[in-house]
Amino acid sequence: MSSGDSFAPPAGFEWFADQIAGHLPSIVKRQIGIVKRPGSTVIHKPSQKGSRGEREVRRNGDVTGSDVEEEKRGEERKRLEKFVPRFHGVEKMIVDGEEHEFLVIDDITVNYRLPVILDVKMGLVTYDPFASAEKQYAESTKYPPQAKLGFRICGYRMYTESGLQTRDKEWGKSFDETTVHLALQEYLSARPQEDVRAAIVDRLSEIAAWFATQRLLHFYSSSLLLIYEADPALPPSIDIRLIDFSHTYPSEGKPDSNYIPGLTKLIEIFKSL
Repeated sequence: MSSGDSFAPPAGFEWFADQIAGHLPSIVKRQIGIVKRPGSTVIHKPSQKGSRGEREVRRNGDVTGSDVEEEKRGEERKRLEKFVPRFHGVEKMIVDGEEHEFLVIDDITVNYRLPVILDVKMGLVTYDPFASAEKQYAESTKYPPQAKLGFRICGYRMYTESGLQTRDKEWGKSFDETTVHLALQEYLSARPQEDVRAAIVDRLSEIAAWFATQRLLHFYSSSLLLIYEADPALPPSIDIRLIDFSHTYPSEGKPDSNYIPGLTKLIEIFKSL
């Protein structure tokens, strides 16, 4: 990449404005972010290097893996598909003179006038079973309350008639297990809570029902993306999707005991608001 202060997205694209967390465009870190063609209904997410990128492409293409019988895999995949953005394949493009591979995925914000988007990193731990001791320590010390909560809030983007309000991961880490409900209350503040809270609980409960029975995958460092419509003249249109599958592994027939506690806790907190 160039040594200047900035670099341009691929020709015909723009940086995706509603990215909350993950790999944001940065010359210093030598990384690119999510891009989108103006007017398109899909986004292009940079594939990570090495095995993580290969795994994410594979899991997006066949999120239920291939280590179970075909009939069972088909049933579980069909149930899971409603909770993940649709995957359209891989596209290679040039960014600042270098070739990069992008995953092409539905933009779930496209049908919202004033979207309110929350990124929640799920899991009691966010390192996978093959992480080094150094990686385990680095992840564990990012946000110690995660070991109790089973999740951490990575930020939100809230569009309203008065403008855009954003919160980042440092804001999310300022809450612990005794105050995190305040962060979720703030996320719901763009319209009356009764418009959205029950629907969020219902959607999370659907996802929890899938996790309760699925024995296909274990998700590490994956997020839930929550979204609703802030325009009071429009329906709230609640949606919640699982995203980020670069640390997803076959379950070996066991429940995802790392992911489920945080999902249970999120439902409990939203119910209490």
